Amino acid sequence: MKKLFLLFFTLVILTSARSQVILRSGFAIPLELSSSVSSNSAMQGQQVDLRVIYDITVDGKTVIPAGTLAKGIVRRVSKAKGAGRAGVIELQVESITINDQQIGLTSNTLLVEGENKKALAWGLTGGGFFVVGPLSFFFLLIKGESAVIQAGTKLDATLVKTVSVNQ
Repeated sequence: MKKLFLLFFTLVILTSARSQVILRSGFAIPLELSSSVSSNSAMQGQQVDLRVIYDITVDGKTVIPAGTLAKGIVRRVSKAKGAGRAGVIELQVESITINDQQIGLTSNTLLVEGENKKALAWGLTGGGFFVVGPLSFFFLLIKGESAVIQAGTKLDATLVKTVSVNQ
């Protein structure tokens, strides 16, 4: 009976033991934006979801499965405005959660600007002054286009520091 218990206990320990995989600082993780983000509706500091594009393997083991969620943040945003000024949105990756462990990421900042219509707004205002006089200033109400980062936009993120991940 003792041998059976010892064998069972050993099997439980062996099957529950997980191997550790070391991911070095700078390890690349390809991500894509889960849903579109627009300068019309986004707010500075807003979190956005990204996901890992494909399985990340180390030594033949999947360390980070495709679809694993990562978080980004809207660093800067401004809506499209009058006088043809375009909307702007700036996004940066912050972290990923692997096996309940939040791990810091960094990436290049993704900056998108909508179509600028300043020349149109000011051109119509100046040229229109000769036709409609002071009413031409209403052309300054022409807005630029909103900035939109489309779902599926790809970003390359890297680990901020070396981490050990359970497998």
